[in-house]
Amino acid sequence: MTNKNIHIQFPSYEDTDALLFKYTLSTGELIIGKAQFEFDFLNPLHPQIILLNSPFKKLNGTAISFSQIGDQYTLPNGDVLVAG
Repeated sequence: MTNKNIHIQFPSYEDTDALLFKYTLSTGELIIGKAQFEFDFLNPLHPQIILLNSPFKKLNGTAISFSQIGDQYTLPNGDVLVAG
């Protein structure tokens, strides 16, 4: 099994709408989520991925926040989500 990087596109800073993404993992299973910027008055603007549906049931509905574009999050199977 080969792991892969999954580059997630984010909307522009000016655009508040989330972008839907759908990817096939290296295991052949599908992961669906949405990418958006999280706005927080206490912290700088940072990208966030919300997993809507994935083979990793415990992660469904999970919001994964990144400090900046380019940050990475490794899924349980070894595939890597990359904030892009």
